[in-house]
Amino acid sequence: ALRTERDRAMVDAMLLGGLFAALASDTSAQLHDNHRQSAEWEQQALTRLRDGHVDRTLDAYLAHDRVHISADTEALRHRVAADYVQASGASDHPDSVTILAATRHQVRTYNDAVRELLDDERLLTGPELTIPADDGDLRLRAGDRVLITRNDYARDLLNGDRAAVTHVN
Repeated sequence: ALRTERDRAMVDAMLLGGLFAALASDTSAQLHDNHRQSAEWEQQALTRLRDGHVDRTLDAYLAHDRVHISADTEALRHRVAADYVQASGASDHPDSVTILAATRHQVRTYNDAVRELLDDERLLTGPELTIPADDGDLRLRAGDRVLITRNDYARDLLNGDRAAVTHVN
């Protein structure tokens, strides 16, 4: 069960515009098998989600410390960034670690928080390249990871490709 009424209110607010709300309300896509989750509790939680039991699913994720709620947006952003840096640094496949956000503005703020931590840990090196973009300048240094968002056939880059910046000159 959710721990407090405050937890319930925050989760409800998250659901109103979030991924779980979309999943719970869209019946056109159905999942039947689970091949990615190895923990029994998580398989059960996802089965409950498929069956439309969003509250029970969130309860399971809260009980296993997989959902973190904070009234302080800045503290939550830093926690997400720190968890990302830790998980991607510990992974043999750092591209499998992802932060999801609802808006481009949120993406930018998470990216900035991650880059700040990477810079603090001296994982970004060398000179910085600044690329003008519609939603604000993109700054890149060696050590940054990028997601390609437009096809560029001349460079053999496809939308959705991931890459690591190895050097800037």
